[in-house]
Amino acid sequence: MLLFSPVWSTYNGHDVISSITQYGKDEKSAVENINNSAYRYTYNVSGQFDYQNTFNEDHNVFAMVLANAWQTQRSGHYHRTTNANLGFQASYNYQHKYYADFSAAMPYSQNCPKVTARHFHLQSLWDGIWQKKISWEIQF
Repeated sequence: MLLFSPVWSTYNGHDVISSITQYGKDEKSAVENINNSAYRYTYNVSGQFDYQNTFNEDHNVFAMVLANAWQTQRSGHYHRTTNANLGFQASYNYQHKYYADFSAAMPYSQNCPKVTARHFHLQSLWDGIWQKKISWEIQF
């Protein structure tokens, strides 16, 4: 155990430490035993970009891109657990009366079933989810 004991003195009207006495030693044995060690770490990255504008007071556009990815590695496991997601939305309306919207999501996880050649897919690793819609406003 390491302890310090200060000796106080008065110098120019102020209390100051004039000396310190050390009791004990700050040392460790050279033997270190590590049992049942384990590790786990996770990386995460995400971002979003939005765009919105009106042209000639009639044409309104909106776009959004989302991205998220994470990866975890644990002791005792050779492969890392990976998950990545990408999303996109684009919208247009004319005078807030006629609307068009397009949305897409591309999730990826190593835990998802593998895509075979018999399935429709956009890319070999990404199985996308796509939505399109067109609508209009009806007034009575």
